[in-house]
Amino acid sequence: MSKRQRKIEEAKELLDYTGNPSEKVGAKAVKEVAKKELDDLEKKQNVEREILDKVRTKNKEYRKALLYLLHTGMTTVDWPKGYQWGVWFDGKGIIAAFIDTEKRKHIKAFVPSYVTKYDHNALLVLVRFCEDSIIKENSPVWTPKN
Repeated sequence: MSKRQRKIEEAKELLDYTGNPSEKVGAKAVKEVAKKELDDLEKKQNVEREILDKVRTKNKEYRKALLYLLHTGMTTVDWPKGYQWGVWFDGKGIIAAFIDTEKRKHIKAFVPSYVTKYDHNALLVLVRFCEDSIIKENSPVWTPKN
C-alpha cells in the first residue's frame, strides 16, 4: 500500500468515526479528534519555542532558527500552481514574501525582539497572512444580480 493510499484509508476511517449516525457518538468522536489535534499543535509549538529559547542569546543562530521555523511553516501552506515564495533576513528583520500568478508581490516582515513568545507568534502571523492572502486572491468575486 502506497503512502497516498494509506492516507486515503486513514481519512476514510476518520470520516466513518466522526460521521457516526448516532448524534451522541458522532459529537463525542468529533470532540476527541479536535482535542487530539489541538494537543498535537500545542506540542509542536512548545518544541519550536524550545528551539528558539536554546539559541536566544546568539543573534545569528537565533535568526537562523527563526528563518528555519518560518520556512517550515511556509511549506505547510497549500500554494496554488504558479505562486513563488521565499523567506530571508535582510539585515533588519525577517521577511516573508510571495508572488502570485499575476506577478503581484505580497510582502510582510518583522524585526526580531529576541523574546521567543513574541517572535514565535510573529512567525505564525506571517504564515497566516500568506494563507489568508491566497484565499482572498482565489475566492470568486461576488456580484449582485440585476
